[in-house]
Amino acid sequence: MENSRITSMSEVFARIDCTKDPQALESLHSLLAEHIHIKLEQDLSRKVMEEYAEKIKKDFSSIKLLAVRSSSNMEDLSRISGAGLFYSQLNVPSKSVKEICGAIKAVWKSLYSRRAVQSRRKYGVKQEVAAMAVLVQEMVLAEYSFIIHTSNPVLFFVFL
Repeated sequence: MENSRITSMSEVFARIDCTKDPQALESLHSLLAEHIHIKLEQDLSRKVMEEYAEKIKKDFSSIKLLAVRSSSNMEDLSRISGAGLFYSQLNVPSKSVKEICGAIKAVWKSLYSRRAVQSRRKYGVKQEVAAMAVLVQEMVLAEYSFIIHTSNPVLFFVFL
């Protein structure tokens, strides 16, 4: 497969969705990672990202640590359990624009992790419909933290 001629993320998504060759899939995922890096580092201006981070820093000025969390339209679908599929970054210092920016980018990029891409492929979900929002909230230190499944994520039946 000639990947050097692929010029858009839509083209990468289409090829990921239809390829059956594991080596080609690995190559396509690497190409996708390159596109994402370019999108985050060049297309999304540092100035815009830093402005968001400065606003977050100001809005959370009385808070020491933040949780930067994922929220995707690929979570909690009828046939796919997205719990734990995407990245969240905890204990992000609220006074560090650099760390806030890094956490936001890491969470957003997790939409295109190998595991997330493979999960969508497995269930026949087109890559291009996946979207990610990034939530920033106060870090709350909890005694317990867990996921509750309201249906069986393997057999797809609802717990009663």
